[in-house]
Amino acid sequence: VADTLIGRTPQDSGRLAANWRVGIARADDTFDFDADVTDIATARQRARTMAKRAKAGDRVLITNAGPYAGTVEFGGEHHRPAKMIGLTYAELPQRLREAIRRARREAN
Repeated sequence: VADTLIGRTPQDSGRLAANWRVGIARADDTFDFDADVTDIATARQRARTMAKRAKAGDRVLITNAGPYAGTVEFGGEHHRPAKMIGLTYAELPQRLREAIRRARREAN
């Protein structure tokens, strides 16, 4: 999911895309103002690492503390909404069904 959010985040400087964070049990609200497009691969790897640490029943939070993340998501006076969170959220039921099917196949 975090990888999808990173990919859907519009990239001008890359700062917002590079600042998606995954936390287990608590939100990671850090924001690196110096991040740029070169840090996006690091953000993807950081998200994958945290996802691997999560266990069944863990509360996993995906956050972005970018001060302009809301404007990017919902749009603003001069910008169309990116809907990176809304679109990804809408896909969650289908993604969960697919994950359950995969798990059942692997169990058999």
